[in-house]
Amino acid sequence: MNTILYILTLLVLSVFDVTWLYTMGAQYKAWLGHLFAPTVNFTPAVIFYLLYAFGIVYFVLAPALAKGTTIASGAWTVFLSGAIFGLLCYATYDLTNHATMLRWPLVVTIVDMIWGTLLTGLTSVIVFVLYKKFF
Repeated sequence: MNTILYILTLLVLSVFDVTWLYTMGAQYKAWLGHLFAPTVNFTPAVIFYLLYAFGIVYFVLAPALAKGTTIASGAWTVFLSGAIFGLLCYATYDLTNHATMLRWPLVVTIVDMIWGTLLTGLTSVIVFVLYKKFF
């Protein structure tokens, strides 16, 4: 595992997702407030980010870098690979919740899957470009 690549991924992912959650937090509370715990349990959240960053590196970034892909030839492919990975991961969570929870709104499923797709695609391509330029 490339430690620099992992840390870069974790940082970019965290900045984007914290910004999203800060911006959209009130909307998520309106949609899902009936499911929220009184306090946030940060341990599972930290574990998620550590694992998800690993997944982005392992399934998206490392294969692109192993091929010797350049920024010019690979940025779009890295974005698409990241976006597909994000869609699959977020779909697993959202569609499972949509299928099993009594009051899980369809809008949350749709918005969250779109966000996961964009978040992971953008994180992947930004980290790819940063890594290729500076490391």
